[in-house]
Amino acid sequence: MASPANRNQEGIFGRLGRKAMTNPFVLPAAGMTGYALYRMTATAFQGDPVKFQGAQMQRVVFQAATIAVVMAGVWYNDYEKKQAAAKAARQE
Repeated sequence: MASPANRNQEGIFGRLGRKAMTNPFVLPAAGMTGYALYRMTATAFQGDPVKFQGAQMQRVVFQAATIAVVMAGVWYNDYEKKQAAAKAARQE
């Protein structure tokens, strides 16, 4: 893990890469949400309300999946930190 001083110097792509390695499922989930938004826009301009409604439901599902993935990643990182702290306490 990078120290706070190094985090300020790593840049946007370095931070993105580090975060993607921490939870690799967030970027594909966000990409699926973006695709659903694209489908919503395309079907809105086509004027097909049935396809638009389907794309809108798809966006809601993908957005919920993205939030679930982010929350699972946060939970798992917290779990790993607690496990590491317990292991360090047992070794002392």
